[in-house]
Amino acid sequence: MSGSAQIRHNQLKSKLLTSIAHGVTQAEHIGTKVFPIVQETQKNLEVPIFGTDAFTSVSTKRAPGAPPAQGTSQQVTTIPVQLIEYAYEEFIDRQETEDGDLFNLKKAKSRNALQKVLNGREINIANKVNDYASYGSDNKETLTTTDQWTHADSNPFEQIMDGKTTIEKKLGVTVNTLTLGAESWNALFKNVKLRKEIIDARIGLVTIETIKQILEIENLFVGKAIDTVAGVNSFVWKDNAVLSYTTTNKNPNKFDPSFGFTFQRKGHPYITESQDRNGNIDFYTAYLQYAAEVISYDAAYIFKDTNG
Repeated sequence: MSGSAQIRHNQLKSKLLTSIAHGVTQAEHIGTKVFPIVQETQKNLEVPIFGTDAFTSVSTKRAPGAPPAQGTSQQVTTIPVQLIEYAYEEFIDRQETEDGDLFNLKKAKSRNALQKVLNGREINIANKVNDYASYGSDNKETLTTTDQWTHADSNPFEQIMDGKTTIEKKLGVTVNTLTLGAESWNALFKNVKLRKEIIDARIGLVTIETIKQILEIENLFVGKAIDTVAGVNSFVWKDNAVLSYTTTNKNPNKFDPSFGFTFQRKGHPYITESQDRNGNIDFYTAYLQYAAEVISYDAAYIFKDTNG
């Protein structure tokens, strides 16, 4: 059945189903942790792109009688960002509910519809983070042969610490996030030299917490979401490792320096209910408007192809 061919009647937002559907969470979704959500009331935006000056400090000491220090900020460069709407619908035929629990079926259909658009958002963010073009010219490195973390001679500890230094020298901020694809995480976790660093430091068994501790990183996210193409499953977060500075503002806005953001329409996502003209088919549609964008190409460093 093609839902797109049906004429909708009485299409209304459902606060109840939206609230229930918002309870959908998937632990493997990390996209909006790497690119935090910024709530926006407009669809078309002008978003500032932050260079190194947005992060670094200047001398503000003022002598008696002297004027205040003046801003030396780079000219604010903006890019146009347009929020794109994504939608997915499920439907229930009247005959399906004659002997069933209609409300629970509605909940299941609504959750599934919402999950589809959230899966799409995760894929779009992962694609942006995996893209080499999302990084400054000095902030990307493709690993080969003995440098790949699956090789016995590799040393991801030194690589990661050097990558952190590259960002911190440019920006003057502490790198606080390491994002890994599932395969990269497995290689890092099993790496002999990293394990030796943890053992020598005597900070405990090799766990995600001791790895964060030895790498001096606050957030470590492992992406395990999958996409299915032609019946074949694959991880959407590839065998890459990304160091980044992510804003610590719990309610970020587009003027906060950070690696990137998910600009999302306020009030989204939401669920609507509607019927076909004969009242035989009920539709449950999830809507989500957003755009994932990098806003500081110098605030992240990518190690591409960590696995041989």
